[in-house]
Amino acid sequence: MNNEGVTRRALAPLLAGSTLAATAACGPQGARDQQPASRKFPTDFKWGAATSAFQIEGSLDVDGRGPSIWDVFQKNPKHIIDHSTADVACDSYRRYADDIALLAGANMSAYRFSISWSRVLPEGAGAVNDKGLDYYSRLTDALLEKKIEPFATLSIGTCRKRCSRKVDGQIATPPSVSPITVPSLPTGSATGSRTSSF
Repeated sequence: MNNEGVTRRALAPLLAGSTLAATAACGPQGARDQQPASRKFPTDFKWGAATSAFQIEGSLDVDGRGPSIWDVFQKNPKHIIDHSTADVACDSYRRYADDIALLAGANMSAYRFSISWSRVLPEGAGAVNDKGLDYYSRLTDALLEKKIEPFATLSIGTCRKRCSRKVDGQIATPPSVSPITVPSLPTGSATGSRTSSF
């Protein structure tokens, strides 16, 4: 959301450093090595960050994105006391490379992001928006280039604004969508494939 004062980009390195410091064992190296195994993170533990598309992407009316239920919610002045919106948010749709640089600078090894279905399926069903898919493809490629493992969340409440539409003057609900099979990410973060519905 739009806030004045300290920005997320200015605060991120500080928060990342303080988080890592807080989780590190105190004392000299020998004392750290003597910690019980239950108090140590596994060597393959993935340090990462997580975001929500609506909260960080901004660009709500760019490249064919359709309105989501949250777009409608935030426009009602009764819903948000300070009238802030996600119209710009952190501008991650345009500045995703900067965000990934922050993750790499904080030595993060994983990034969980969500997919805005309003960006991928602007009408809620039917034609896929290639520009929306291209954004998530570029994001994933940029993460892999920095050796940050991408974890995509398929649904986090950013569905298309309307769940029904008029067809020949009649209200018609879209047909139910069959489960889809989503292939695993190429980095080996998951094995096999997952089935999901939306």
